[in-house]
Amino acid sequence: MCNASTNAWNYTWALALTQENRLNKFDMKCLRTILGVNLGDRVSNENILQLSGQPAMKNSMRRNRLGWFGHANRMEKNNEESLVKKVMFCYFADIKRTRRIGIRKRWKSKRLEDIEKFKINNWRQMAHVN
Repeated sequence: MCNASTNAWNYTWALALTQENRLNKFDMKCLRTILGVNLGDRVSNENILQLSGQPAMKNSMRRNRLGWFGHANRMEKNNEESLVKKVMFCYFADIKRTRRIGIRKRWKSKRLEDIEKFKINNWRQMAHVN
């Protein structure tokens, strides 16, 4: 449904909390329109999700991020690691982050949060990574 419009990019973006909230509002607005429920009906978001049978936006984003992460870990070409995998696990010590607006979450930190949220302890074995 509405998630189809956001699925194209949510594999790799590390969204700020305000961006996630805006996407959640948009998703709920779409679901309410599809179901014919107005805000005046005072139906909770949880009930809307149950009626529509859709997962919450945050859960689908987490699932997509972890799915792409596993896919990128399994990528190989001629028994060599892919460029995507090399870039995903590289660390640039020389690059400094700006601190003007606070600490922004990177894709790496979002991915680690997702792994902790779903309590995945052996993700390297699950992704067939040595």
